[in-house]
Amino acid sequence: MAYVRARGSQVLVVHGERDLATRNVEQRILFTIYSKAEAREALADMGRGGGRFGSLLERAYPGLRFDWKRLARDLRAQLHVLPDDYDVREERVRSRFREALRAFARHLMQADPQELMPSAELIGEHRLELAFLVELIEWRVKLCEQKESQWNKDTRFCWRFEGASRDVPQDIEEWAADLWEKRELDRAEAAFRLMADCFDGYAEGHNYLGLIALERNRLDEAIASFRKTIELGRRLFPRRIARRNHWNDIETRPYMRGMRNLAIALNPGSGM
Repeated sequence: MAYVRARGSQVLVVHGERDLATRNVEQRILFTIYSKAEAREALADMGRGGGRFGSLLERAYPGLRFDWKRLARDLRAQLHVLPDDYDVREERVRSRFREALRAFARHLMQADPQELMPSAELIGEHRLELAFLVELIEWRVKLCEQKESQWNKDTRFCWRFEGASRDVPQDIEEWAADLWEKRELDRAEAAFRLMADCFDGYAEGHNYLGLIALERNRLDEAIASFRKTIELGRRLFPRRIARRNHWNDIETRPYMRGMRNLAIALNPGSGM
């Protein structure tokens, strides 16, 4: 169950999770609220089923339960720790991207293949992922001059941006899936492996990695990937769903595909 706690001049929505190795309960931060203005926006209709803020969190964490009336009450009790306003765009959008870009650029500049063999080996090892990123960068830069519209406009507090940052973008998944359908397996594998590394709960990525391994007759790897698909896919199930809808609901598909493909991998003679 999610709950609210203060951290300095911020208010966090967190969830307690037990570490399987240590058995200790650790807090996972689900969302950070930075100001009274943002908190009041979240509270506007939180007590009635979560409202816009609640929808964002429920989409981001489909396996968690939220008691919105209790969360609204506890958030109101913590309003006093928050500043009146805050530059959320700088914190939520610019600074994280800049920090990640700076770290990536520094490592790439330092890994000079002409200077050291370990650098040459490192770049060679990640050649396909880097090629994928080159295409992605060119694509994103080409499309960045957009006019604001009702379809791409964000909230004052960049909630849409925050929600979108947790999921694999649909256009990127379709791009990688197209590589798989064209049998460009090396490029598809690099893309899906990178996405699976970047997005912890990306069940469909592990399913594609399993299909690629299966096609290459790497059965142990395929079985492990499909088991991971099932593990992650089960967390995506809606809280209440009829068994007859397991194949129809988009949120259950990774789990069902993982189950089907695992059966194929365990019985390779049955065919795909």
